[in-house]
Amino acid sequence: MIVGEVEVAGQVREAFKQAQRRGESTSRIENLFQRALATSKKVKTTTDLGAAGRSIAQVALQLVEQRHWPLAGKRALVLGTGAYARVVVSALHSMECQDIDVFSASGRANRFSESHGTVPIHREGFTEALANADLVIACSGSGTHLLDAQLLTQARPAHAMLPILDLALSSDVAGDVHPLPTVDVIDLEVIGKNAPSERADAIAAARSIVQEAVVEFEADIASRSVDPVVASMRAHVGLLINEETDRVRRRSGESVASEVAHSLHRVTNALLHTPSIKARELARNGNEADYRQAIQLLFGIDFNDKQDV
Repeated sequence: MIVGEVEVAGQVREAFKQAQRRGESTSRIENLFQRALATSKKVKTTTDLGAAGRSIAQVALQLVEQRHWPLAGKRALVLGTGAYARVVVSALHSMECQDIDVFSASGRANRFSESHGTVPIHREGFTEALANADLVIACSGSGTHLLDAQLLTQARPAHAMLPILDLALSSDVAGDVHPLPTVDVIDLEVIGKNAPSERADAIAAARSIVQEAVVEFEADIASRSVDPVVASMRAHVGLLINEETDRVRRRSGESVASEVAHSLHRVTNALLHTPSIKARELARNGNEADYRQAIQLLFGIDFNDKQDV
């Protein structure tokens, strides 16, 4: 694929939102995706990859212009109404493509066209739209071939060259289309080979940012692994405070017991603050087991190793 492609972060963000809406996210997944999106933003704003603002759609359309003709004033037929179709249509508009037809095998062309300035094509008009197109962009990813050799030879005059951009991961174009002499199929492999190479320093900078984020995320996860240990230690001390407070209450009354409890909690918080901070630092450095053993020896706590990950 293309290094620095701008659609990827948007797709990740949308997948994250869907998981949240369905209740399929966890606190660790939330943390992971939030950091990933923040890292993507940092790469975009601090490296030349972000400045380029490139996408597969843009590179593919530029490749069509290089190999065939300017798209200004031409007619395009877009297959699909998903996220990639939106990006493609936006790019076509920016390149002054005059007429943009949209076909949806699932019947969503009308709704899509209402908000994207395109012409919806229904199944009965598909062959005619194919015959009139100067360019076809296939990005439905429906899992079935919307274009095959028989359809194209019937719809298109033998002398008319037709560039076809096949942008779907699950190809919309049958294999028998590629050998046709009047068709130029430009798929993801061709686009990747012809995409301009990014500057080595920009890629290195982006990878460095990502690597730093990965290391920080892993360290944070490691530090959180001792949270149950710290919680057990505080609960153990809290139980001792409650027992002592109950003895004072029986001997001296509620007022004195409340003052003693307040004082003991203050002292406890002060005493356990540093061990709690050190716990995460040791875990980040891979010394969680030593910390567990030390706390177990000092407080006699039998830790339960089962943790909610």
